[in-house]
Amino acid sequence: MGSRPPGTYRPEQLRPNPAIGCQGPGADFFSAVQRELGVLPFIAEDLGLITPDVRALRDQFQVPGTRVLQFAFDGHSDNPYLPHNYVPNTVVYTGTHDNPTSRGWYEELPPYQRQNLWRYLKSPEGESGEVAWDLIRLAWSSAAALAIAPLQDLLNLGRRGSNECPRPRRRQLDLAMYERDVVRSGLSLAAGFDEKLKALAHASSSADERNGGGRVMTPSAIVFLVDVDNTLLDNDRIQNDLKRHLEREFGAACRDRYWAILEQLFTDLGYRDYLGALQRYRVEHPQDIHLLSMSSFLVDYPFANRLYPGSLDVLERFRSWGQTVILSDGDVVFQPRKVERSGIFEAVEGNVLIYIHKEEALDDVERRYPAEHYVLVDDKLRILTTVKRTWSVARNHGISPAGPVCP
Repeated sequence: MGSRPPGTYRPEQLRPNPAIGCQGPGADFFSAVQRELGVLPFIAEDLGLITPDVRALRDQFQVPGTRVLQFAFDGHSDNPYLPHNYVPNTVVYTGTHDNPTSRGWYEELPPYQRQNLWRYLKSPEGESGEVAWDLIRLAWSSAAALAIAPLQDLLNLGRRGSNECPRPRRRQLDLAMYERDVVRSGLSLAAGFDEKLKALAHASSSADERNGGGRVMTPSAIVFLVDVDNTLLDNDRIQNDLKRHLEREFGAACRDRYWAILEQLFTDLGYRDYLGALQRYRVEHPQDIHLLSMSSFLVDYPFANRLYPGSLDVLERFRSWGQTVILSDGDVVFQPRKVERSGIFEAVEGNVLIYIHKEEALDDVERRYPAEHYVLVDDKLRILTTVKRTWSVARNHGISPAGPVCP
C-alpha cells in the first residue's frame, strides 16, 4: 500500500501488475499469528487505494488503521484523513517518513489547501513556523487511540530536515541527531529518560581519554556565538506587550503583582522565568481560571514580529563565514519557544545553546563547538567582559569584545 491519498493515482497505476503485488494468505496468516501471540502487534498502513476486502480484513482482526494529517485538506468533508472522520482504533501521524516535514509540506501547499487547513483549525491564517505544532495539537486532540509526530516536527524543521532529502543533506533520526537537536531545542527532559544517551556520553568520555583528554571534533577556524534577547530580537517590546496584555485582561494590580514576582525570580535565578512567575502567581490565586489565557499569550506570542530588521540576514552572513551558534540563557521552556517561533532556530539549523548562566558554561560551549577563534555578539557589556576575561586569561583564546552589538 502506498502513501498517496485517494484521488492522486493515474489510471494506468490501477491496473494489476504481477511485478509489484500478489494475493496474500489473508485471514489464515493473521489467525496463525493471533494464536501464537494473542494480540496482533500490527498497524495497518491502509493509505492510498484500499479495496473493501482489505478493509474487511483489517476490521476483522481489529488492526488499527493509519491516518496522515498532511493528506486531509483537499476540501472534501468526507476525506478519511480529517480528524472528525476517525474511529478510535486509528493511529494518526502528522506525517510519516515518506512525507516532508510539516513545515516543509505547508510551504509548498497550494493556497486553497492552506485556507482549508486554517479553516479547519478555526484559526486566522498563520505562518509556516506555526504549522508543525498546530498539526501536533490537532493529532493529539483527535479520537485516534495513538498519535505520532516525527522528531523533525517536534523540532519544527523545514524541508532540510526531511528524511527524503538526498544524502549528504539528509538528516537521520539517529541518536546523534537526538542528542544534538533535542537537547538544544529545549526538549532536554526527554534526553534524561533515554538510557542510550548515558551510554553515548560514556563512549564520548572514553574517546576523550584515548585522545589524551583532547576533543574528538576537529576545531573550526571560527565560531560565531550570537545572543538573542535585545541582540537579534527586541525583548523590551515583548515585555511591554506582556504588560499591556496583563493590564488589559486582568487589571493594573494583577500586572504589578505578576511583574513583582517576575523580578524577584530574576534576582533569585539570574534570568526571567515568565512561566515560573505565572505559576507562582497562580498559587496566590488558585481560583482564577483566566490565567490560562495568560499562558496562551506567552506560549503563542508572535516572536517573529519582534526580530530586529535584518537579524536573520546577519545570521546568514555569519554562516557564510563560519559555524554560527545561538548562545542564550533563560528557562527551559519559554526561551527555546522564543528561539523556535522567531525563526532563529531554523536560521542556524538547530545550533542553539541555552544555559541558566551562559558565562558560566564556557567549558561546555568549547566542548560542543571547538574553535580556534570565537566571535561573541551580545548586547550586555557584562557578558562580553566576563567571557573575554575567562577565555583570554584561562584559555588564551583572546576574544575582543566590541561592546553591545545589535544587527
